Amino acid sequence: MTHINRLTVGFLLLGGLHGQGARIIGGAGWFQAGYAYVSGFDRLQNALQSQNLSIPTSSSGFTIGGGGGGYLGRIFIGGYGGGLRSAQINAGFGTFMVGPVWRLSENFLLLFTVGMGGGGYDLTAEDKGNAPQPAPAPTRSVRLSGGGWLAQSSLMGQYFFPGGFMMGLQVGYEIQRWTGESGTIQDHPTVMPQRFVVRLLIGGGSIIGKHDDRN
Repeated sequence: MTHINRLTVGFLLLGGLHGQGARIIGGAGWFQAGYAYVSGFDRLQNALQSQNLSIPTSSSGFTIGGGGGGYLGRIFIGGYGGGLRSAQINAGFGTFMVGPVWRLSENFLLLFTVGMGGGGYDLTAEDKGNAPQPAPAPTRSVRLSGGGWLAQSSLMGQYFFPGGFMMGLQVGYEIQRWTGESGTIQDHPTVMPQRFVVRLLIGGGSIIGKHDDRN
């Protein structure tokens, strides 16, 4: 529960602040794409040593997907889904998210969210290439697969242009419990990789209610 507690600290702190702007009603949907840095594979790397296999303990790649939700007063409720692709990792996931929303100007919203969901992954472990061989052998690779729950925390800024077009930016932290399928690899331990993500949001929507700095 340590990681979950860390994810909720920011939510509790921000949730106690007085939101700016009038209560709003509306919604938005968006396409999202960006960068992800993944770490936390040390336990799995150690387990693969005896089989002369290796994976990177950290990796970076692209994330792509979509999301959306509704603005209800000063609360946002929604979700997102997508995938992650790097040199040795392919992952897919979906997450429900909720959190406070602040209307900082007539067209600009700031959201802080926490969420829970799940997903699956494929990860390729490659031969370290240092095992004794009577002759050069082709590189061996093994695919690991599995899945588990996902928890996230993020900060999003969204700007609404005339006509309903929206652009935004999301910065977030995600942690996922990955449990390998039995038989895929010997002694596959449960690992909890962490992802730092930055995503560009492009979509549309509408918000109803006038901004009021006195609230």
